[in-house]
Amino acid sequence: KDDEQRWHEKAITQLRAFVNKHDVSIIPIMQEEFLKTEVAAGVMLCGRLDRVDKLADGSLHIVDYKTGNVPQEMDWAQLEFHALILSKHLPETVSKASFLYMADSTLQSTVISPERLVQAHWDALTVARQIQKEKTFATTTGYWCRNCDFMPICPNESQVTPAEGQLELWNDLDSEEGDGN
Repeated sequence: KDDEQRWHEKAITQLRAFVNKHDVSIIPIMQEEFLKTEVAAGVMLCGRLDRVDKLADGSLHIVDYKTGNVPQEMDWAQLEFHALILSKHLPETVSKASFLYMADSTLQSTVISPERLVQAHWDALTVARQIQKEKTFATTTGYWCRNCDFMPICPNESQVTPAEGQLELWNDLDSEEGDGN
């Protein structure tokens, strides 16, 4: 209950900061939308766009919500790829992309120019080419391993520990099903 109360207070604080700092009359044209597009034969880009707004000039603004802290250096690649994907789905121009850091409602924005979309396209193709050429893949175990689609073929599978209590929960469910419960 104490944790629940702390999370509740944190969420209310973030919501108040958002309402006080941003125009809440804007109605997004997309929220939590999963999109994918083929950028070359056999090369798919996909991503979940948290929010897309239409600006007064008719162009689009991609907003990605972040729960962590503002980094010292911004890496815009994710939003550039999202802009590239969105540009293949809608006729409007993507002109702006932002990270919205929920802790203090800080908005970090960048302009998305046509040249930047072309560069993002080339970056995607370059990474795809590198992946196609790769014959061995170095693996690193970590927190996200348990969500990986490649766990059944991972050489480090035995080093991955499930979330604490996760295995026991599934074992309990399996034994209950076997008992007819």
